[in-house]
Amino acid sequence: MSNLIDLLYDIPVDVTHNPEQELRRAEQRKSLNSVKNIENLDAYQPKVQDVIIFRLNVIEFCEKRCGKISHGTLKKISLEIIEKFGDNSPSTQTIFKWHKRYIDSGKKISALAPSTKKSGNRKSRYPQIIESYIQDSLKLIKDAEQGAVSSAHSHLCNLIFNYNKENPETKITPPSIQAFWNRYRKLTPLEREINKFGVFAAKKKFKHISTIIETKRALERVEIDHTKLDIFLIDSETKKTLGRPWITSLCDVHTRSLVGFYLGFTPPSYASVARAIKHTLLSKDYVQKIYSDIKNPWICHGKPELIVADNGKEFDANDLKLSLNALLINFGKNPVATPYLKPIIERYFGVLNTQLLRKSPGHTLAANIGNQDYDPAKHAVLDMKAFLHIFHIWICDIYQVKSDARKTRVPNMSWNESLEENEPRPVDYDPEILDLVFCLNKEGKLTREGITFRYLKYSNDATAELFGRYGSHKVIYKVDPDFLGHIFVLNKAEDKFFRVECKNYDYASKVTLHQHNHHLKVTTQAVDSYVSADDIAEATNRIYEIIDESKRSKKISVTSKQARLAEDSKLALLKSALYNNNVDESEIKETDLSDEEIDLSDWKIL
Repeated sequence: MSNLIDLLYDIPVDVTHNPEQELRRAEQRKSLNSVKNIENLDAYQPKVQDVIIFRLNVIEFCEKRCGKISHGTLKKISLEIIEKFGDNSPSTQTIFKWHKRYIDSGKKISALAPSTKKSGNRKSRYPQIIESYIQDSLKLIKDAEQGAVSSAHSHLCNLIFNYNKENPETKITPPSIQAFWNRYRKLTPLEREINKFGVFAAKKKFKHISTIIETKRALERVEIDHTKLDIFLIDSETKKTLGRPWITSLCDVHTRSLVGFYLGFTPPSYASVARAIKHTLLSKDYVQKIYSDIKNPWICHGKPELIVADNGKEFDANDLKLSLNALLINFGKNPVATPYLKPIIERYFGVLNTQLLRKSPGHTLAANIGNQDYDPAKHAVLDMKAFLHIFHIWICDIYQVKSDARKTRVPNMSWNESLEENEPRPVDYDPEILDLVFCLNKEGKLTREGITFRYLKYSNDATAELFGRYGSHKVIYKVDPDFLGHIFVLNKAEDKFFRVECKNYDYASKVTLHQHNHHLKVTTQAVDSYVSADDIAEATNRIYEIIDESKRSKKISVTSKQARLAEDSKLALLKSALYNNNVDESEIKETDLSDEEIDLSDWKIL
């Protein structure tokens, strides 16, 4: 195999070597055992994920209460453990073993995973249909009055009797009345309320939240929301109006601090939410490197304990739930039509509009509506680069250091006081790991040619080895929507992910998923039944002809979409530069890449 690969990758002596291409070529030639396998919670089955998260929660609780975990310190807080975790509380001996394995492994989540691969087959005590009979019978118990549980148990016995009658080859013994009582006692108060009054009444009772939510520390509760800013921005080169950008913000309830945001032309979606949360988790050291005139550092960052959102469909994405689950971040949604349950971020948006946007040309708020001579689209003078600069100045040197109207709180002061009283939550995320966490989860077929995603092919020697071991089969892989240069494929032998680069890396490393889908759409429109490389090149040229025409157009909706494509180009190229370690981040942020051409000549429509 190695000789064959050497022949395939052989470069003539008269060809100049490209160091960057050589590094990528070396990555392609790694075997499955030598590739970098990245730990991730999504690599495990859902039931195993639940076990890992529970054990980690127990360890974190005990570390917080004990400081240093030992048999003696655990025994002292045994009652607190039972109070915290109820019937699921493990013994102190078990917790000690979990903690030792976790520490000895270097705090790897794999150390907390149950060893199920070596275990034999285990059968459920009851068939699935019997378990459904038990659940249905429990729902008949409206209260714990005398006879209610016995009546439901009699109903269960009758169901199982009929099941045995229809299936004489399998005789199922119904659970005893005591076992049935034990199952009833494990019902949560919410489940009992649902049995008694119905789903709507129960949820109304248990979802009642005070309008003022008390918090004790920073990052205990963080609110997230979007808004379309009341200001028009322009293109930095053509000076044409692009439209109004979106902002996704995360505000800390306890300190009133802005802990993260995404600002751009991508509307509310998983992509905008993921970008904002990643900005929240990572340090804001970039601020004073890029904006030297900002006096105060942006000190707010870290892992929220709970993120609260409204009922936007972007917050229902399964990929978002998996990402937050992997980071051990709780997520909650407020009931419909209850903005008063997110008062901090609503107030922040109000301050943003009144203190910053109202002063800026291109502002659209009601104060200017009555002026017939004022057109916000025509009066706009700020481009995205200038507005981001202004926004960071406002956050760092005004919003975070200014007291509220009642003179009771300064965000930066409250943040520092909270960190002094409570240990700061550790933030040492590897950017590559964080990108992996927020990838889209996909499942596809691994073939001899690798994995195909949206007509892009990903393969290397490691995927070829997987194909050799298991043949053509379905694999789980992850796609970063902001960078298509590589994907992460699950190595099920190790329960970890490894990176696989795209065969057409030069193209894929310069586009986001949104851009790629846009190119596919234009390409599809350019063909009937068969497309050659020349057809693709012609379609690509028409994309940029449309872009040039859009720049001359007065339609804001068209230029706003183009602004998002330009923004995506910068984002994808920034990630490509960071992965290859060859371009400074500040250089890309200050460069307009909206007109850079992308070579699609290697595309093939299958």
